[in-house]
Amino acid sequence: MVAAETLEDKDMHLVGIPSLGVNKRMDILQLFSRINIVLVVIGIQTQYAIALTGSDGGRILIGCMMVPMLPMVICVVAGYKTKVISVVLAIYLTLFSMYCFPFFLHLAEGSYFMFWTQCFMFGINLSGVGSLIYIADLGAGTYSVDHMKRQ
Repeated sequence: MVAAETLEDKDMHLVGIPSLGVNKRMDILQLFSRINIVLVVIGIQTQYAIALTGSDGGRILIGCMMVPMLPMVICVVAGYKTKVISVVLAIYLTLFSMYCFPFFLHLAEGSYFMFWTQCFMFGINLSGVGSLIYIADLGAGTYSVDHMKRQ
């Protein structure tokens, strides 16, 4: 996403003459980064659900987590209401990580190993939340349902 934002046109722009503002590389890179961020978020959720409950019970927990998350993920990839849905998904993932990795409870118990392990897992999950907030800031881009509806 950062690389897509920093790409610039190398065409010469004259003062007072409007340009089309077409930057195809930036739009394609923004689409692929949206897809990549969604895959990272799904991978984090699946990995932690399996690690928390084992191989068989993990399937049930993955299903319970993916049911509310799957329509939101599809909307972010397609670019439909991307800003709103990425904020809602970021809040959902933050609450999920606070529920699954309560590092603040282990410090009071004196279990420092569990505290640092839970802090590490919580931080990994928050990296996905940060990328979703970045999507909310940039928007969907040119290759999205929202952009097609505007035209």
